[in-house]
Amino acid sequence: MREVPLTRGLVALVDDEDFVRISTYRWYAHVSARGRTYAARKVANGERDGRTVYTVEYMHHAIAGKPEGLVIDHLNWDSLDNRKANLGERTQSQNILNSSAGQGKGVWLCKMTGRYGARASIDKRRVFLGRFDTEAEAIQAVREFRAAAQEPAHGLVDKRAKTRHYKTLRKRTTGL
Repeated sequence: MREVPLTRGLVALVDDEDFVRISTYRWYAHVSARGRTYAARKVANGERDGRTVYTVEYMHHAIAGKPEGLVIDHLNWDSLDNRKANLGERTQSQNILNSSAGQGKGVWLCKMTGRYGARASIDKRRVFLGRFDTEAEAIQAVREFRAAAQEPAHGLVDKRAKTRHYKTLRKRTTGL
């Protein structure tokens, strides 16, 4: 593992075999609209009106490529850790599940019962996971459901089949 220097005093982590190729460019700390910091560089992309037009290339795309219809996900949520073991190809839906796992999203306190409710969204569907005595139990149920939902659904395209699949996942992860 090697460190590539960025602007703002930050460094990005890369594997030894990628270091020589990556370190030939000047990388900077790019802050996204959502406030995440990524390693990036500007690439000349032609001219318009006599001016050079630049596009942004992210370091994780330079290392893992940019697969069609998929996104590159930082598995440990550290956007400056660009080692191949930390980069995974995901669908946008799987990437969203990974980005919010473990932050208590999908968990709320029911004022009437005093118990914590849990639900997760997948493929634009909400799946109610149940009510729990502690917030930690509810977060754990959401985490387990999201982890199980990241497994491929084996080509399910029928809406009813997907619903049955998610109900099976809910039973498997929460016992409901």
